[in-house]
Amino acid sequence: PAGILETAFDSGTRTGSSYFLFGLLFQHGLAWCFLATSALIVRHSWRDQGVTPTPAETPGESWNRARDDHQWRDGPLAWYAWRNSWARRGTWWLAGGALAVALLAYLVLEFAGQRTLAQGTAAGLLTAGFYLLKLLLAVHVVYFLQDACRTGAMELLLATPISSQALCAGHLAALRRLFTRPFLMLAVASISLAVLERLLDGGDWPSVGIRFLTAGVPALFSVVLHGLDLVAVAYHASRWALFYDRPAKALLRTTLLLLLLPALFCSVGRLFVDLFVILQSRPLLERFRDLVRGWYFPGFLGTGYGAPRTG
Repeated sequence: PAGILETAFDSGTRTGSSYFLFGLLFQHGLAWCFLATSALIVRHSWRDQGVTPTPAETPGESWNRARDDHQWRDGPLAWYAWRNSWARRGTWWLAGGALAVALLAYLVLEFAGQRTLAQGTAAGLLTAGFYLLKLLLAVHVVYFLQDACRTGAMELLLATPISSQALCAGHLAALRRLFTRPFLMLAVASISLAVLERLLDGGDWPSVGIRFLTAGVPALFSVVLHGLDLVAVAYHASRWALFYDRPAKALLRTTLLLLLLPALFCSVGRLFVDLFVILQSRPLLERFRDLVRGWYFPGFLGTGYGAPRTG
């Protein structure tokens, strides 16, 4: 909207040569896409549906049951995280929305003859999608673990003979199943965009293979870096969600230390920040039962595991 207002009184709008018409077309199309999506969602979710007993499972019920059984094999914590997480659909909506907006912006700018701007805008929107996915991961981890502790689910797990390593592995398995596929969708789109732009630019290259490598290798490295960021966020948020007494504290710490500050000051160097966080947090998460006890009984296991509150 700001760009449209800025160019509204440009003299070039009279000849149609400015960005005003293309910006107006982009925002108008985006609004209609949101309206159509909302209409489809409301059509199926505006009221509760009655339960109709059936003699046999439908294909969807059979698929859900098989998926739940697979989650149960990863442990009760993985099953509980999968069944009680809003992130199952939120990750797909976020990744799909980022991909759709990036594609729409690319097509609009490409139609306007601004190929360089189209590539930069689409790449920036996909990068924003990666960072929003990391933020969604931090939100899910922090609030899931805090809610599990407050509702007593973690207390029930402590009463079972499940080891700390099994609880930690189940928790991480649930995160992988929730976030890996949406991340891969954005990763494929990002690499494909880089390769497509190199092919369209042309130029004098020794071979097609070298042209693919010069475009694909930097894009692949960027995707790997985003993936390592996700792993670091998962470890860090899991550790500090079981340390603080309020989810906002753990979320703020994770956002500042792993998303905002590394992006502003480290760039590619955040690779070492991620590795440091993972190596530091993994031994603590392997003592998952002690972390949960420390949340329930502050100070019982010392400052390394007990939450910083009086009780």
